Amino acid sequence: MNSDGLTSGAQSTSAAETSVLLSTQPQSVWQQATRRGLLGSLVCVAFLWCLYAWQPDLLAALCVLPVWTWLLVGLTGHLVTIGSRKWRHWKLSAVAWIIFGGVFCDEWPSVVRQLAPTKVPQDNERELAIVSMNCLTGKWQMFPEFIELRPDLILLQESPNQRKLEPLASDLYGDEGAVISSRGCSIVARGELVLDSDHSTPLLTIAYWTPPGGERTLVVSLRLTHSPIRVDLWRGDCWGEHQACRELHREQLAPLLALMKSLPSDLPVIVGGDFNTPARSSIVRPLEESLIDTFSDSGRGWGNTITRDYPFHRIDSIWVSPHFRPLASQTHITPHSDHRMVHSQVAIPRKKQ
Repeated sequence: MNSDGLTSGAQSTSAAETSVLLSTQPQSVWQQATRRGLLGSLVCVAFLWCLYAWQPDLLAALCVLPVWTWLLVGLTGHLVTIGSRKWRHWKLSAVAWIIFGGVFCDEWPSVVRQLAPTKVPQDNERELAIVSMNCLTGKWQMFPEFIELRPDLILLQESPNQRKLEPLASDLYGDEGAVISSRGCSIVARGELVLDSDHSTPLLTIAYWTPPGGERTLVVSLRLTHSPIRVDLWRGDCWGEHQACRELHREQLAPLLALMKSLPSDLPVIVGGDFNTPARSSIVRPLEESLIDTFSDSGRGWGNTITRDYPFHRIDSIWVSPHFRPLASQTHITPHSDHRMVHSQVAIPRKKQ
């Protein structure tokens, strides 16, 4: 073979090797990016799972964003891989994100529950309707809405004073109406109300309610202090402010938790109001030991209450003891507050004669 042939063969081999290198290098870079992205996605969902499971006060600032916002962010990155050969590598990550949303997202069960039939009271039960509402610094224009719903019990926060509430009680219940107003949290009911002044605080109005023909019940209307709405996580004082608020809320709820531990087991309990913290916050978890969140149990539709026009969190709720059976819960828009109203129907066994 002459030298020209050898040179031509060498050049062909060199060109082929270069072509292989050029074709495999981008693929290798893409594979590395895919692996790193997949690993990062799994690490993020694992971190968020731990965050919402334990909710340490030090990381309270991260819990300001609803779970569904994290879910949207996490799944958005998976959309570009659908239909490609790389999708099979991302399926595990996508499933992990969906399970995370299914476990910790508060909104989807009540939306799906709209497809199920509404529960009704049994023959041996009587139905009670309960409303909780933040009145936006004492506004009273929403009274016609209460009259339309005809609740048996109304829990108000930032409420009007007793003098302004008495006409509401009279219009709703006539001579059976009762009102207790104390430091901005009020209770309006059909039946007898007796204030528990020993355990009430500036943020907790506690009373004993005896509805006509019903059992004596402990009722609490509460409003914890306003939470900071900050997501400037690059600033240290943002983290400190959220942590301090979480600790303050726990301190404010402590008197109620202590009282409930001392109550007789046969005493029904109703607690409702503006908790100023997300529905599944670690602040309200101690209530789950003895009470039922009526919306988590029987809510129908979108249950978030703040803000009225763009509801992204459920900070207003009604809790009942196991003496009650939640039937249905909804939220209602009112033009007279920046909160949505919570309306729950519950059933309780009829009082034995």
